[in-house]
Amino acid sequence: MVRIAYNQSFTKTLMELLNSGKSVKELTKEFGVSQASIYRWDK
Repeated sequence: MVRIAYNQSFTKTLMELLNSGKSVKELTKEFGVSQASIYRWDK
């Protein structure tokens, strides 16, 4: 499996969307990021 490095502004944007009410499932579909990555960034 290849690990993709996402920049800080991208992860910050995703966390803002998550905190504003978007679901993890919506974000994975819209941005092509794995659920595991989003949960890891949300810690």
